Amino acid sequence: MNIGPNLAKNIELYPEKDSISFLGKEIVNSIYLNPITENKIMYIVSKFRNRHSCGYDDVNMVIVK
Repeated sequence: MNIGPNLAKNIELYPEKDSISFLGKEIVNSIYLNPITENKIMYIVSKFRNRHSCGYDDVNMVIVK
């Protein structure tokens, strides 16, 4: 059976175009954030370790919790 090679013969090639040319115009002033619930935030924060040491923001996790 030559199913794979036969299908490959039908694929059009675009050697003059690079992969970026297929992406379209760049949108630089756009952002999408997935909705999140208070319960999800509470769940994530509850998984943090209880530590008294501070991070780069000078706040320890005990205060955050």
